[in-house]
Amino acid sequence: MNCFLEKMLCRSFFIFFFLLVLNILSQNIYFPYYHYETENGLVHLNVLSIQQDKNNVLNFVTQGGVYEFDGKLFVKNQEYSSLKNIRNIFFNDTSVFLVQRDKGVFYLSKKNIKPLFPQNPFKRPSDKIILTTQYCFNFTDQISVEFYDYKNKIYYNDSILLKDNTNQAFGVYQVNNKIIQIRRKGVYFIEGNKIFPLSTFINTPVYSLYHQKKQHLVYLGSSGKIIVTDDSLFKIQKIIPVEIHSPSKSNQFLFKMEKNISKILVDNLNRIWFSTQPDDNLYLMENQQIYDVFDIMNILPVLINDIYLDNFNNVWLATFNDGVYQIASTFWQSFRIKSFDKIFNVKAIEHNNPFLFFSTNNVFFYSYTSHLMQLKEIISPDNFFIN
Repeated sequence: MNCFLEKMLCRSFFIFFFLLVLNILSQNIYFPYYHYETENGLVHLNVLSIQQDKNNVLNFVTQGGVYEFDGKLFVKNQEYSSLKNIRNIFFNDTSVFLVQRDKGVFYLSKKNIKPLFPQNPFKRPSDKIILTTQYCFNFTDQISVEFYDYKNKIYYNDSILLKDNTNQAFGVYQVNNKIIQIRRKGVYFIEGNKIFPLSTFINTPVYSLYHQKKQHLVYLGSSGKIIVTDDSLFKIQKIIPVEIHSPSKSNQFLFKMEKNISKILVDNLNRIWFSTQPDDNLYLMENQQIYDVFDIMNILPVLINDIYLDNFNNVWLATFNDGVYQIASTFWQSFRIKSFDKIFNVKAIEHNNPFLFFSTNNVFFYSYTSHLMQLKEIISPDNFFIN
């Protein structure tokens, strides 16, 4: 047992030391990405939302229908073609549900699209729907949350908005079987047909939410800060200030406005990806540093409709009229090695004691684990074509 513990401690120390050195070796942070548009089968470039089903198939809701991604091409799902103006899609264990902007929620039954309710119970347009065993919650983007008790056929208007029309809703989420609303003036629980404000967040604007299920944490995007809570009692664990110093390519006037964090997700490496109003750029927070992702990828500002983390830790961006971006979020691919007066992007790393092998786009390097800073090439870059 002692021998086993010693090996585990040595392994942990090696990983820590290696990551520390690799951060020193690495130059500018790098994001391998793919841009998908018409030539990849995505005929409609205004992509509204993204969802992954239980079979890991990614579904992209566009202004012209729902597309599935097969790893290379986008294929339009013709089963949904009879329903126009789809805004969102979601799944349970047995069914596919489609959110139609003006008519509410539909479901797929034996290859036919049918309305979930005989008559749409909601008074406002539908951008997102959450369905529980008794209630159906309807979110209208940046406006309201209504809900319908479909067992007792009772409609509930947005009582918060009716009392204060400046306290609009920015999202509704299901966190550990709790229904959570985020609004301009706080966070609210919905229990049964009752709504309760969370006292910790009264008058705190919250514009986005991400539930990191494995870590049992909730990240709340506010004005100039990210608030991290537990996912049970919503007690604040920490507050992360967000300071973005230069807009690079973003609109100068809009950049001077208060930075409301309007979209947020946290990947499996605990890196925080977020956008700020007016959602024309993407930022990454890692090791207390903030990176302008579009600037690093040399992409002009584009309006982001949705950001999504798939089951393989890839970040996907649904944009307004610029298709889809996939950021390959593999940890090693964030690093670069500078050698021969060139920058080489690390693609993969293998450990075969006492060596470490580094694969890049056109050079192989190795080092001894005892001398990580002393990289040597196995094959010179002159023997390869430069990608």
